[in-house]
Amino acid sequence: MDLALEPHPLETALLEEQNLQVWPAGRTLFFEGEEPRGVYLIHNGTIDLVFSARDGRAKTLRVARGGQIIGLSSVFSRRTHDYTATVHSTCEVGFVDAATFHRILESSPAIWFSVLRLLSEDVNSCYDCMRDIALAR
Repeated sequence: MDLALEPHPLETALLEEQNLQVWPAGRTLFFEGEEPRGVYLIHNGTIDLVFSARDGRAKTLRVARGGQIIGLSSVFSRRTHDYTATVHSTCEVGFVDAATFHRILESSPAIWFSVLRLLSEDVNSCYDCMRDIALAR
């Protein structure tokens, strides 16, 4: 999602409902295995998305940047987070709680297409990350 461009229906609805905050470097938005509280719209800055490998070591999955939404798949599927999101550089982040997110989904069928597009982008991003991790071995 690029917040600078014309947003899709989901992004528009989330921007209208967000609680905008500034997060300093080093703070953690959410932890791997934690129940999702909502979705996060990154306006600027960077956030490290880290998961625990089977050997217990932390591995960076990817870096999320301004214009991206994180936590969407966990809130949508009502599953715990698959990774920890830690602020790398000071970020301006919009937060929309899970109940509001689900209310937004119920409000318009057009919003579902935006969710599907973003979830598809997340899946493709994960494939890219897996390739990068495999090459780093």
